[in-house]
Amino acid sequence: MRNPNPFTDQQIKFLEAIRDKIREINDPHKDYVSHESVTWYTEQLKGFGKIPKIRFKPNAQSIKAEIMRSAGLTDSISESRKQSRRAARKKQDYRQKSPKNDTQRLADLFDKMWNNIALKAKKATFTISYINRLFAMGLMPFSDPANLLQNIIADEYADYIKVEQDQQAVQEPEPTEESSYEKELLEVD
Repeated sequence: MRNPNPFTDQQIKFLEAIRDKIREINDPHKDYVSHESVTWYTEQLKGFGKIPKIRFKPNAQSIKAEIMRSAGLTDSISESRKQSRRAARKKQDYRQKSPKNDTQRLADLFDKMWNNIALKAKKATFTISYINRLFAMGLMPFSDPANLLQNIIADEYADYIKVEQDQQAVQEPEPTEESSYEKELLEVD
């Protein structure tokens, strides 16, 4: 059977790093106070329509770069590639761009990878939705082909999905002691 996952290894590492960062931001049992937050929204992309996007606050570039580093996706541009870019710019008389720092470059790579994944998911969702709309009868919310696809996925990929669910089901033990921050708050009161 073909690879059950529609994502590349890099995309999987990327998505897992995003998930881990979101869990870290939303963790109610942190030992420190953080002003980091994450929100989801939609953005209109020229030529592609609306896609879901993620916004980190504050210092979005730094957080995105941190995610790329934790995913191991920090390969820099080779020196020969940089030289060929410079030569092409010079030949076409483009103004010399100021080089981006590592954080900017990684944040841009984050955005490119996210857009690619979001567009892939959008197309897949549209495919299922279109099949469902074509074959749903009367007041049926789901058509027979859509139900069959769901059953096929559940049967063929059960082992893969179960592993993912088992990893998510791991719960952190309840803290037995109050965190140091909570202790400080109680002392202040």
